[in-house]
Amino acid sequence: QKFLKQKKIGAVMFDDLLDKGKTIIEQLEYIRDQVYYAFVIITPDDVGCLREDMQKIAQMVIGKKSVSVETVNKIFESLPERGRQNVIFELGLFTGALGRENVCCLLQKNVRDTPTDIDGILHKSFDRSVTEIFHEIEDELKENEFEERGRHK
Repeated sequence: QKFLKQKKIGAVMFDDLLDKGKTIIEQLEYIRDQVYYAFVIITPDDVGCLREDMQKIAQMVIGKKSVSVETVNKIFESLPERGRQNVIFELGLFTGALGRENVCCLLQKNVRDTPTDIDGILHKSFDRSVTEIFHEIEDELKENEFEERGRHK
């Protein structure tokens, strides 16, 4: 948000909103109605897998009196890191509301499990911090011709 403010672009951040008794979806709808362009940041905060993968994991531990640290680590490593499901939902919400040309997904590189449909949405990857791609975000904003007050031309 500081980055966008330095560029004199108005930004609405979900975390900065007072809930005023509104549900999360109502807050998202409010944001949706206030913006012309959205950046959605996906980081590997969750893990997930298919049911068949869980069956393979179960076979690693069923019938054992104890499970070694190595086995537990192997299980954790086998679970694909993914973005939180609410963030994936928000990506879809903003893509549907604003059009995919007005949404940019900022995707941390170690997210291994992403929706396959994300390939149709502009996304920029970073290693550890979104600050690594601020220059790309700035280019994206210029390309989309944002005026100083943050509105799309």
